[in-house]
Amino acid sequence: MQKLVSIDVGGTSIKYGLWDENTKQLSDKGSIATPDNIEDFYQVLQQIKDSFKDVDGIGMSIPGAVDQRTGVIGGISAIPYIHNFPIQKELEARLETKITMENDANCVALAEVSIGTAKDT
Repeated sequence: MQKLVSIDVGGTSIKYGLWDENTKQLSDKGSIATPDNIEDFYQVLQQIKDSFKDVDGIGMSIPGAVDQRTGVIGGISAIPYIHNFPIQKELEARLETKITMENDANCVALAEVSIGTAKDT
């Protein structure tokens, strides 16, 4: 089984946990204040990744218009420093693991369809 870290980036806090595909549950959950600059953001994500051993990848729920082809987050949000450059490639290089990103509102809808109240709809 793969070890996947789930990270929800918000304007106030970054929440995270270890995803178990078998149980469809998060364990080892935590939260940390969202930094106000990109370098501290990178450091926080590194700390989260390092708190888990042998991670196979990271899935991120993040504000903005995520372009899956380019790894660029367009638009604007409460976290202005994450937008309009190839952040996915930068994160993969810094964290040395595969990163998957999706818009946070889309992640809510996908979760509801997958394991929530919209399951089997």
